[in-house]
Amino acid sequence: MRSGQIALPFEDPSQPEGIPFLYLACPLTSVEPSERQLLDSWCAHIRNCIVETCTESEDGWELGVHAPFWWSNPASGDKMSAEDVYELNNGKVRDCAGMVVLALRGGSTGVGQELIWAMQSRLPILYLYPSQGHVSRQVQGTPADLTVVAFGDASQLVDAVAEFLRKNRAVIEDHARRAKNEAVKFAPLRTTLYARWGQCNERERARVAGAARIHIERVGDLLATDRSIAAASLSELAALTGELGVSFGELAPNPTSPDLSAPEREALIQVSDEYEWSGSKALYLESRARSELARGGIRRLRLESPADWLRFDKYIQGNARRR
Repeated sequence: MRSGQIALPFEDPSQPEGIPFLYLACPLTSVEPSERQLLDSWCAHIRNCIVETCTESEDGWELGVHAPFWWSNPASGDKMSAEDVYELNNGKVRDCAGMVVLALRGGSTGVGQELIWAMQSRLPILYLYPSQGHVSRQVQGTPADLTVVAFGDASQLVDAVAEFLRKNRAVIEDHARRAKNEAVKFAPLRTTLYARWGQCNERERARVAGAARIHIERVGDLLATDRSIAAASLSELAALTGELGVSFGELAPNPTSPDLSAPEREALIQVSDEYEWSGSKALYLESRARSELARGGIRRLRLESPADWLRFDKYIQGNARRR
C-alpha cells in the first residue's frame, strides 16, 4: 500500500468488504511542483479529518478514501496507460459513496469529468477551492447534491470536510444498499444485452457501436457488471438496446408497481446471495411480488425474510406448472 493511503475495500484483504469510501479528486497533470506539495498537504488533511471525524463520533463509523493523487498521479512515474487510469478512476467513482473535490486554479479537465460521473450517480459532493481563487459559475449553478465551500487555511478546509461528513453520514452509509438494489433491478437488462452482444462477431459489433454512437470499449464497460449498466445514461441504453434488437421497455425496471419495503428488499438480497440466484431470477421475483401486491394477490404473505422469499418462489413455480 502506498504511503498515505487508507486501506480500501477490494484493494487490501485486511479491509472488510462493505465499508463505504469517498473519492478525493484534484488536479494532477498541469500542476507545478509547489502546487503539488500544497495538494499533497491538503489531501493529507482531508484524509486525517475523515479518520478523526469517524472515530471520534459517539457511535463511530468506518469510512475510507481513494485519492488519485496517491494512486494514479503522473508525477509518480507509475507507467499506467491512459486506458488504465480511466478504468481505475471511473470504477472508483462508480463504487464510491461520495466525492470531495479539491479545485486549484479553477480545476482540471479530469476533475470535471469525475465531477460529472459523481453527479450522474447522484452522490453527495463537496467542492472545495482556495478563497483567493475562483469557482466556475456553471459549477455553482449545477442542480445536484453539491456543496461549494471556499477555504482560507487548513483549519477551514478540515472544518468544511467534517461538516460535510456529519451532514451526509446517513446517505454515505446507505450507499451500498441503494447501489445493490439498483444493480438487481437492471440485472435482466444487462444479462440480455450481454448475451446478444456475445452473439455478434467483430464486424457486427463495430456496426452496432457505430450506429449507436457508443465507443466499442464503452459498450464493454456498460455490460461488465450490473452496477455499471445501472449507472449508464438513458440515452446510451436506448441506443444500445435499439441496435441490438432488445426491447428496453420490457426489461427496464417498472416504477409504477408498488415498491417493496426496505426489509423485504434486504431479505430478497440475502436469499439471492445465499442460494446464488442470478440477477435475472431475483428481479423476476421482485417484479412478480410487486405485481401481486398491486392486485392484492399476496397481501397476507410476508416477504421480510429469506424463508418468505423461498415460499414465494415455490408459489410462483407452482402457478407456472399449472398453466
